[in-house]
Amino acid sequence: MKIKYFIYFLILACATACSTEQKEQVEEQKKDELATPFKLDASTSYKFHVKNEGKTARIGDFISFRFTMISEKGDTLTSSHKHYGLKAMERPLEKPSDHDDLEKIFSLVTVGDSLTVSLQAGKHFSAITTEMPKNLLPQSQIKYLIKITGIKTIEQRSVEQIPVDDRLLMTYFTKNKLTKKILKADNGLYLDIEKEGTGNLLLQGDSVRYRYTTSDLQGHIIDTSDKNIDGLMLGKYTLIPAWDFAFKNILKKGSKVTLYIPSNLGFGGISKEIRNSSSGVYVKLYPFTLLKTEIEIVEVIEALRLTNAK
Repeated sequence: MKIKYFIYFLILACATACSTEQKEQVEEQKKDELATPFKLDASTSYKFHVKNEGKTARIGDFISFRFTMISEKGDTLTSSHKHYGLKAMERPLEKPSDHDDLEKIFSLVTVGDSLTVSLQAGKHFSAITTEMPKNLLPQSQIKYLIKITGIKTIEQRSVEQIPVDDRLLMTYFTKNKLTKKILKADNGLYLDIEKEGTGNLLLQGDSVRYRYTTSDLQGHIIDTSDKNIDGLMLGKYTLIPAWDFAFKNILKKGSKVTLYIPSNLGFGGISKEIRNSSSGVYVKLYPFTLLKTEIEIVEVIEALRLTNAK
């Protein structure tokens, strides 16, 4: 009986959430008839139904919002409710390009704003590099009904992400039976040391030759030296925090170490395209991506110590 009641209340809760979303969509459509449109160009316009005072989003800020995408016939194509349930979708505001009209409009919003954006389907789906639904024509118009629920700076959002990353990494270690092998540094970096290496810790000015492969936790390779050997002089190049820490505090000649990198020690909350050193192909890196780097130190030339010895 308890299970039946639980299922009943679960169905009721889902129905209520869906009903609420549909009511909100109807209300937005009613407001849509009253609002004055602003045109960006011949194919793009937007209407604010609610426009609040306050700071607008800046490049790099994270915007939380709920949305419903509808066709020009009024059919619902997708929504934040479908993908995220009761949670709002979140995305960083990037520098607007000539092709992404939605990005330009997001630069105008503040918390609590409600708006409708009308876009040409073909142009929009090309800009967001997502396959267009088959029932849409490139020339047709689509509408986003949008409610802005929050805006956070990248610094605020990055601090919130630290415990999230830690839980995700621990889940990964447990799933892959790595828990007993993993060490954690004070800065939150996780390490699996296969070989400690020999000799001195590296110092600024030392030249290092090494092999490496960096991937995400799903195994997609982001950057690799492949069978080649890369080189750098410490202090000459800017490294991500995890690499900088490892080169200065962990790695020696002969070291073979796997770094499990939380996003605050990687590329943080920014979107970035990284050129694969081996293939030359650019890989899109999304905000707060967790990274895994396997690295082997092949040779160390202790330039600073050789200078001191003369």
